[in-house]
Amino acid sequence: MASPSCTGATFGYIIGFIVAAFLVGSAVDTRVRFWTYPYLTLVAALAIIYALGVIWFYVGWMNWSDLVDVQGLLSVTQLMWMMVPFIPLDLVKVALVAAVGASFCPAAPTPTRWTRPPLPRG
Repeated sequence: MASPSCTGATFGYIIGFIVAAFLVGSAVDTRVRFWTYPYLTLVAALAIIYALGVIWFYVGWMNWSDLVDVQGLLSVTQLMWMMVPFIPLDLVKVALVAAVGASFCPAAPTPTRWTRPPLPRG
């Protein structure tokens, strides 16, 4: 079995982690704060990691793997084995990280009404 020279089957997950880290970092810099925001951001990041990892495996490794069926495609069952067993624990980790992160970065106070700054007198 041949394989790509500098990457492996899990390289897509590494790329996904980099993209997800950028997403979470950008999301933390925003002024939007509500109690579900960290959870939704981290679940979106987890989805990106899984999507890029599975796509990399599917596209880059289907020619080099024994998992390829007779039609030359990975079956849905084989693709699901790459992520379904890991989702429950990852969701628990998302909940823990969001809860701990919320304690370190509490929601920024939002103004109750928007007011125009006073006009200069004179």
